[in-house]
This record gives sequence, C-alpha cells and structure tokens, in this order.
Amino acid sequence: PLGQFRTGGSLAGAGVTSGVGDLILALPFHFNRDVTGREDLAVTTYLWVPTGDYNRNNLINPLGENRWKLALQLGNTIK
Repeated sequence: PLGQFRTGGSLAGAGVTSGVGDLILALPFHFNRDVTGREDLAVTTYLWVPTGDYNRNNLINPLGENRWKLALQLGNTIK
C-alpha cells in the first residue's frame, strides 16, 4: 500500500508526505454449516507486517506502525 498526506497548520512541519504502508495479509476460511447451504460461517485471520515507512523521530507516522498485529474475525450468515 502506498500513501500520500498533506498536513497544514500546526502539523505543517511533520516531515511525512508520502511513503509505503504496512503490508496486511489475510487468510479466509469459509464453511457451509448445513447441507442445504443456507447457513455459512467464515473465519478470517489478518496479519499486519511492519514493512511501512516508520521513523521514531517523526512527529507522526501515518504509514507505518513498527509493530506486528494479528486479528481474528468471525462471521455467520443465514440465507
């Protein structure tokens, strides 16, 4: 992911205008919960990899967080 930011006012000197963001990897699993196909279950895992532009001396770092993150999401639908 690429990004560009325009700051003004008190953040005009933040020093960050553009760069590369953190990479987000997703791995979804989809299951049919009954034989008629009317109910579905989805489980998705997200992994954020700290590949973005990050500088601890900058006032703000809008593109990179310098940390690994993991999220698990669950969804159920009934048709």
